[in-house]
Amino acid sequence: MAIKEVEINEHPRTQVAKLGLIGMGNMGSHMACRLLAAGYQLTVYDRTKEKAQALEQSGALAAATPRKLAAGSDVVLVMVFDDEAQEQVMFGLDGMDEDFSVMIKFMQELVGVPGQRQSEP
Repeated sequence: MAIKEVEINEHPRTQVAKLGLIGMGNMGSHMACRLLAAGYQLTVYDRTKEKAQALEQSGALAAATPRKLAAGSDVVLVMVFDDEAQEQVMFGLDGMDEDFSVMIKFMQELVGVPGQRQSEP
């Protein structure tokens, strides 16, 4: 019996989560490209609209606001620069509602941004 080699992209997905990604900076834009290449449905948002619109050419949808992104997503990932940006996309005008399924937030202190929380000795 021969074993068939199958690439990951050929594996049928019965249910694919609709992902939302906020923050198209250096890290967020690269994550978006990887998620699109893996076949995920992805909606993106960035305060600089042109950054989000640039990913439409790769198959992403660009949301007009964080609230619209969250409303159409099963999972929302937030990859923003600082606490002020985090506050704006969460609680600012047209910020995300609390009625989305899951939110994964990558905090700046986890990647060692200077000036953020320091490790305890």
